[in-house]
Amino acid sequence: MKRQEKQEWRAKPAKAVRSEVAKKEKELMLARMKLVRGQLANVHLLRQLRHEIAVLKTFLHEEELKVRGKSKK
Repeated sequence: MKRQEKQEWRAKPAKAVRSEVAKKEKELMLARMKLVRGQLANVHLLRQLRHEIAVLKTFLHEEELKVRGKSKK
């Protein structure tokens, strides 16, 4: 995921990020099934998807911490 893409995702609402995480997790599951069957040509895709999911979940967690911090003050 490129820096510009990360900035764009960080600016989007949490609902959009959550839906993208769900989409990427489904794509990862399908890629794993293809790997087991021997149909996956690009095995690097698994690592790439896991990384993208982690980055998006980090954005969600950061947003959650911001909200918590504001509500405690």
